[in-house]
Amino acid sequence: MRIMLIDDEPEILELLSTALRSKGFYTREFSSAEKAVEACLEERFNVVIADIKMPEMSGVQLLKAVREKNPEVFLIILTGGAGIDSAIEALNRGAYAFFCKPLDLSALFATLFEIEKRLLEIRLKENITIDITGFAWGIKNLKTLADYRKSPGCER
Repeated sequence: MRIMLIDDEPEILELLSTALRSKGFYTREFSSAEKAVEACLEERFNVVIADIKMPEMSGVQLLKAVREKNPEVFLIILTGGAGIDSAIEALNRGAYAFFCKPLDLSALFATLFEIEKRLLEIRLKENITIDITGFAWGIKNLKTLADYRKSPGCER
């Protein structure tokens, strides 16, 4: 799973990156919300973990900007406690979860594994739909071929 980390505190970025990579996640870190939004044009991320309070834009503004680039992304908001109202607003606007600092890494991992499971379920449903559609297309063409073979003048 590809995770974008956005926080203006380098220690938080380092802690998160190290912890997530130890669990096998790919991470890319940004200390600037604007640069992170630009990166969404170049790279596709499954999850964005972002501080609610950044110098350039709020978590709600970030949510909107990232969703414009990647509507399927799961956004997790981090708050230092003073931003609880903003975190709740972000949840109401589509953020998946929020966590207070200091982080409970085990709760964050549980949320990420839940997201990973949802992503796998979505992919499985997409593959089943493609398979069923292809199967239906094949049956329709077999029927057309059978009807053609039954038509007068068709030599066998």
